[in-house]
Amino acid sequence: MATRTSPNTLRASEKVEERLHQSSVDYSKKMGVLAQQLDELQQEGQQRYEALQIEAARRHETMQQESACQHEQLLKLFATQPQPSSSESAGKSTASNVTLTIREGKQPTGNHQVHDRGNGILLNPCRTQERVEE
Repeated sequence: MATRTSPNTLRASEKVEERLHQSSVDYSKKMGVLAQQLDELQQEGQQRYEALQIEAARRHETMQQESACQHEQLLKLFATQPQPSSSESAGKSTASNVTLTIREGKQPTGNHQVHDRGNGILLNPCRTQERVEE
């Protein structure tokens, strides 16, 4: 009781198998092309990233060099400025000393706080409170 298939059914089955095989080959080719494109894009992205890193490092170094040059120029300019005579600086020394002290992050002490209240220098309220309590 063997079943016999008609020749038309065999041909149709062969055609389906051939189409399936061809579709599989086409799919594999397309996947290969897409994988290659993905690799190329990843390589290009990596190259761009590396180029940006190099550029950022170069800019950082340039900014550091420019900053150092500006700092050196300011130091030279400051060094070449004539120092005021003692009679000219007698009235200004207290205010400038307090200003420098505040810029350095230190609190003025002693007479400077009382003397400089009218010179636009802000006092630390905590330090003022401590002095009132003493």
